[in-house]
Amino acid sequence: MRLNPEFLRNLWIEMSLHRLIVMPIVLGGLFYLSWMTSSVNTLWNPRNFLILTYTVLVMMWGVPQAGDSVIQEILHRTWDSQRMSILSPWSMTWGKLLGSTIFTWYGGIMVLGMLYAVMHLHYPYFPTTRLHQLLLYSVGCGLLGQSLSLLLSLLSIHGGSLPRRRYISGPLAVGLVVSLLYLLGVIFFLVVPDAEKEMVFWHGWQTTLPTFTLYSLASFLLWSWLGLYRLMSQELQKPTGPLVWIAFLIFLCWYGAGFIQLSPSMEAGDQQMLQLWLAQAIMALLTYFAAFFESKNLLSYRKTLYYARRGAWRNLWHTIPLWWVGLCLLTAMLLNSLMSPFRLEFTQATLLFSGNAPIHLKWAMLAALLFMFRDLALMQLIYLNPNGQRARATIILYLLVLYILLPSVAATLGAAHITAPLFFPMAGYDPILIVSPPMVEALVVIGLAWSRWKSLMKSA
Repeated sequence: MRLNPEFLRNLWIEMSLHRLIVMPIVLGGLFYLSWMTSSVNTLWNPRNFLILTYTVLVMMWGVPQAGDSVIQEILHRTWDSQRMSILSPWSMTWGKLLGSTIFTWYGGIMVLGMLYAVMHLHYPYFPTTRLHQLLLYSVGCGLLGQSLSLLLSLLSIHGGSLPRRRYISGPLAVGLVVSLLYLLGVIFFLVVPDAEKEMVFWHGWQTTLPTFTLYSLASFLLWSWLGLYRLMSQELQKPTGPLVWIAFLIFLCWYGAGFIQLSPSMEAGDQQMLQLWLAQAIMALLTYFAAFFESKNLLSYRKTLYYARRGAWRNLWHTIPLWWVGLCLLTAMLLNSLMSPFRLEFTQATLLFSGNAPIHLKWAMLAALLFMFRDLALMQLIYLNPNGQRARATIILYLLVLYILLPSVAATLGAAHITAPLFFPMAGYDPILIVSPPMVEALVVIGLAWSRWKSLMKSA
């Protein structure tokens, strides 16, 4: 059998004879110390020690290792030669993902084996099914955290901002967040009586929370691998389209809508409308995410517009920005909502408003879309600045000013009610006041972005 060359290369680097011998000796010595110094009256016991050790090995060490696997290639100027190799995107993906973390998994699997033995010997009343769920949860969290770390690194590389820096904290931040979430989940899995009472109702399906957690973990793990495959295909100059992104958008909207259950006082049409609103909110967040991380260089936009003018639909399909796709889908969903009738009772039950002011929900939804147009145009305006530095930090700063600082200042001055339509889509105002401010703001920012685009095109 011929192994993946990239995986084999990482295997030779990570799994030296010295490391293979030292890892079990160190883990065995530490486990022995925890066994001898443990006390039943404290949290210091072999079980908790093994869980913490697994967290350090696979999450806090393995997750940054996966994220740095491509970053280190760029810093050592070997990534370009690897991109020109004959390896397929999938071979490069799993070669980097598993090869760079093989040593941490070498120790992590040993720790899980010791944890399984400790739970059987010293916790005989702990359900075997829950123990298996705990082990699957541990492996799934490790794989998902490492996949997301590599995904974040590839997004940074694809955006063109990573090679300017010698250090990136993204993979380490992902490792810390995943470690915290993993430990919280482990605490939940260990509390067996309370965990068994927690039920999840999702799309009419009822199951226990641990089972649903494992199914969700497996689903998002598969999607993270698909995302890695797509990004790696782009890095290797393989043609890609937005099909995977569209499928992920649909899946996430469907996944989130399943948590909205039909209550006895709610009609079926109202439930569907709530599900549609939640799907629109998810679609909007993912569109912001795509616009924030995607590459915004002038050449990519010129290629997209060139293919559109020439009617080269196949090439356009491979180059269209993902945030364009999300924005088009969101606009279509919003138009569908605007054309649907809203019952007054349902509208009043789902909104907070003062007095007897009429509610113009559809106008507020249109205002929300206009605010989104403004924000996306602001992102492009900043990204297209040829002299701009730290564009992403600048975007975050502007959004914080628009949505937090300015409304807080207005509230301090006692003008919150008057100025609210300037900052948020409000449903309890006159339709003109609801739509006019975001429309003017969107037109101004779009005009500035278009002017900058035209000036860049003239100087190109």
